Amino acid sequence: MLRQLRKVFGCDSRSLALFRIAIAVLIMVDIVDRFPHSEAFYSEQGIFPSELSKLESPFGWSLNYLSGTVVFQQSIFISLAIAALSLAVGFYTRIATLICWILIVSIHVRNPLVLIGGDTLLRLLLFWSLFVPLGKSWSWDAFQRQKKSLKSDTAAPEDTLVSSVGTGCLIIQVFIMYWFAGLSKITEPWLTGTAMEYVLRLEIYVRPVGAWMLHYPEVLKWLTFSTLALELVVPFFLFLPFWNARFRLLAMLIFWSLHIGIELSLDVGLFGIISMMAWFPIIPGVVWDRLGKSQTRVFDQQGAVVQSRRSLSTRVTNAVALFFLLYIIVWNTANIEFKGKSSWTGKLPPSFFPLGYTTMVAQNFQMFGNPPRFNPWFVYYARLRNGEEVDLLRKCPVDYARPDAATRIYASIRWKKLHRFLLRHEGHNVFHQSILEYFIREWNRAHSEKEKVRLARIEVFFEAIGPEYLQGDYIKAKDLAFWESKESVEKSDDELLGEIDSMIRQFESGSLIERH
Repeated sequence: MLRQLRKVFGCDSRSLALFRIAIAVLIMVDIVDRFPHSEAFYSEQGIFPSELSKLESPFGWSLNYLSGTVVFQQSIFISLAIAALSLAVGFYTRIATLICWILIVSIHVRNPLVLIGGDTLLRLLLFWSLFVPLGKSWSWDAFQRQKKSLKSDTAAPEDTLVSSVGTGCLIIQVFIMYWFAGLSKITEPWLTGTAMEYVLRLEIYVRPVGAWMLHYPEVLKWLTFSTLALELVVPFFLFLPFWNARFRLLAMLIFWSLHIGIELSLDVGLFGIISMMAWFPIIPGVVWDRLGKSQTRVFDQQGAVVQSRRSLSTRVTNAVALFFLLYIIVWNTANIEFKGKSSWTGKLPPSFFPLGYTTMVAQNFQMFGNPPRFNPWFVYYARLRNGEEVDLLRKCPVDYARPDAATRIYASIRWKKLHRFLLRHEGHNVFHQSILEYFIREWNRAHSEKEKVRLARIEVFFEAIGPEYLQGDYIKAKDLAFWESKESVEKSDDELLGEIDSMIRQFESGSLIERH
């Protein structure tokens, strides 16, 4: 029985080594993605000053709060890169893992407006890695242990299976991500087979392959039902006591295929790659044995088990890991909405949630459980002192014509996520105002006095989507933010004529129609 449990909840040390290297590389890729936006996303001169960050995450902590300068924010990323490099080579692995986790949490807390599902998963995988010996194989730490064992002539037969509370939590986290995503999809669009059509009509995310698939509604219906079934059933393959290695590989291949399909169809940032990497610890040892990849000789596993039983620190560590595992299970359960009914969140005491936000184990993997019913379109309207009208987002004259889905509007997935945030938090006017004022500052900094912004607003337009979709016009919903210069600027005749001309053009395009 104990042997079966070790297999089910254990990981091969070589698989953990591959996971360690992969997670370090992905951290570096994430740094390359964020670093150019150090000022816009993380400095006090950006879209989200620290006072607003603390308002959004009152229980969070962040090293980024220590200074609001661009140079300091960049130093956080450079420090993270150094720690990730140390993690990749397995140099002081546990310390490197802890530093990576602290800095990742700091970055995420500093600006939650631009976080995607992949960020949450990466953060959680790092958290559980604190309880796992990632440096046991293919690392500098393992090489040093080998040298010591050879000198002392105490080398023991190697055992690549690592089975602990930490490895069990790492595996269960993967299960939680998919299974709760499946539970969240027990909604009308998924049960009727229309969800994929909603998702693939989101022009902000869809790629050419996804747009092409819209021509095959029956295929989309089949993909909708199969995705729901896979997420509800296949995760249990991880815990089957018989043919466990085979079922693990089968589950991994199934979900890898799912993520490859998503990557081809939708722009979801690094989420798909991080999700695929999350399966690396679960690769059974038989794969490495077939490939002939032996591990560095380390101390005997059975001896380690005996020692761990006698170690007070290990008992405390296991207790902490088990506590957080139970905590996130309750967290995920409380946030599920079955068939559109309210979740259990309101039934938990308010004191339950601060710990999740403080440690950043808070998670929500609903993955289009209730897909959006509309396409959004934003115009950052601005009137300049010389009477010209421009779009601050696109940096061109204002155009209220229906946008082309293929037009590149947003610089990255994080700018897309920011604008999705604008819609989900319509009541957070202070956030909208801060974003608008950032774009105004950026425009004014690059233009002359006559071309500076006199007034500006964020306009949001909607287009209904779904089954039997017919392409139509975007209808203006509201203005999310408004700004006007405090300077007294007398309007010229050209400005007055320009305003009248603008109103006529907006009326003719239908953008003045308010949706009630």
